[in-house]
Amino acid sequence: MSANDIQSRLNECGTRREKANGLFRTSKFSEALSEYKDIAAVIDSIVTSNSLDSGSELMQQCMIAKIPCELNGILCLLNLEKYQEASALADTLLGYDTIHFKRVQHAKLQYRKGVAEEKLGHREAALRFYETASKIDPQDSKIKSAYNRLKVTPEDVQELEEFLSTGKMPSFAKTPSNSEMNQRFPNLQEALEKSGLKMTNFGMNLG
Repeated sequence: MSANDIQSRLNECGTRREKANGLFRTSKFSEALSEYKDIAAVIDSIVTSNSLDSGSELMQQCMIAKIPCELNGILCLLNLEKYQEASALADTLLGYDTIHFKRVQHAKLQYRKGVAEEKLGHREAALRFYETASKIDPQDSKIKSAYNRLKVTPEDVQELEEFLSTGKMPSFAKTPSNSEMNQRFPNLQEALEKSGLKMTNFGMNLG
């Protein structure tokens, strides 16, 4: 197959991906997933049948076309609550060379792997993936929120509940910086206000 033929096939895959995106946007996750899988399979067949070198420009074009389909496939699986499959597909993508990923794509992969792991009850693993995602894309508020939420341990929650009921300062907040407290407990100010407690009563200023 010539380079032009391969590019033509990839263009067709791009058109199909837009159709799959439309299915996803209308919450037809099963149908979208099936389409994403089919597109990825077509691209795999292009790579294998033409023995494309991993460092070639054509291989890069194939990966540019394939990765969004698989990333969206993970998202479909998460929405379908098929967390084990989502985690397994994420593992496949984690095995790809990172040169094929845009920065935002790599962050999405790490984040979605984290979501799957959290849903499977693997808290520590999820936290690691959220942390990696937050380092790759520190401006993504969704990633940051997930990371900060999971950083809070059950022991922290217990101490925080005691703080809200009795005013006893949690051990993790003996000498907190404003930014650290805001990151660990972004809703603490609101929770305190609802409880009728004042931040100044406990020498804290979250700013």
